[in-house]
Order: sequence, then C-alpha cells, then structure tokens
Amino acid sequence: MTAIVPGKRLFKEDFSHLVLLSAAYFPALFGARAGRALAGLYVRERNLFSYRHTLFALRENTVAGMLLAYDCAVKRKENLRTGALLFAQCGLQMLKRLPVLLQLDKTIGSLPSGACYISNIATYENYRGQGIASRLIAACEERGRQQQATQMVLDVEQDNLTAISLYKYLGYTAAAEFRIALGPSYLAFVRMGKSLA
Repeated sequence: MTAIVPGKRLFKEDFSHLVLLSAAYFPALFGARAGRALAGLYVRERNLFSYRHTLFALRENTVAGMLLAYDCAVKRKENLRTGALLFAQCGLQMLKRLPVLLQLDKTIGSLPSGACYISNIATYENYRGQGIASRLIAACEERGRQQQATQMVLDVEQDNLTAISLYKYLGYTAAAEFRIALGPSYLAFVRMGKSLA
C-alpha cells in the first residue's frame, strides 16, 4: 500500500536524489554541488525547494517518490530568497550560469493567477509503473483545490514521452513549448495544464 504524506526534514537525501532524477540538467545549472544544495534548501523554510512544498509517496515506510509544488503567490514571495540561498550554497560558479538561470526563471516564473505549479515529480526506478506518480499528482491537485487554486501547471522536458503520456492520461493538455539555451545545447520543455474547476 502507498501512503502519500507531507514532506519531513528527514527526507532531505531522498528529496535531493529525486529532484536530480526529475531534472538531470540541474548540475549543469547549479554546478557539482547541486545535490548538496538541494538537500540544504529542503530543510529550510521560505524557499521554493522547502520540505513544506513537498509530498512523498511511502511504500512500507520507504520513500518511493516525491512531488514538489507551490502556488503562484508562493513563487512570487519565495523566489528571490531561493536564488540567494542557492547562490550561498553553490558559490561563485553560479555567476557563470546567471543568464541561463534568469531565462529559466522568466519562462517558468510566468505562472497564471490561481495556478498551482508542479515543479518536480519523480519516483525511484524500482517503484515506477505502479501508479505512484498518479497518486502524488492526485494528492497535489486536492491540495491545490483546498488552497483555492483554479488550475495546475507543469513543465516537462519535450523528450520525456512517458511523462507526457501520463500527464495527458490524467487530463493535462499542452499549452506551449519553449527552449532555453544551455551552453552549446538547449533544454526543450512543454508547458501543460489542467483546470481544477
């Protein structure tokens, strides 16, 4: 049986691993210390990577998956502090990546009013295909409704066809596509959304 529970500080290592599974490009953005930085931010409050914004799926008291989400008001309120904390954790190497980070924030930061944004979702490989991601998303949607959100929004890498198929199955539709230059290559995303009405 799978239990969906709010994040707890003791899940910090799982959080870090699962975020990096969901966004393998994070080390290219935040440097070699990305995992440690994510764990450090997770245990703190008032930032976009805080445990307060997470849900975890547990199987027999073992973490199987995680979802990180927040509403547009939280994004506006905690965005600057999150950047400052990341800079403090990752150091001067982030200065080289600042243009990419600003472009990413400008794109992802443009959330419609009333939106709840799913930032990251991942399950460990041995738990995939068991409905855990669907349960996490359903719990997040319920939390969004309780917080008066009118819609769910997420960005998924364009080549992650498995995730896109799951989101479509759960009622999400593609709204836009965008690319962000990352050195000689780029990151390509599809923005998807679902009404909570």
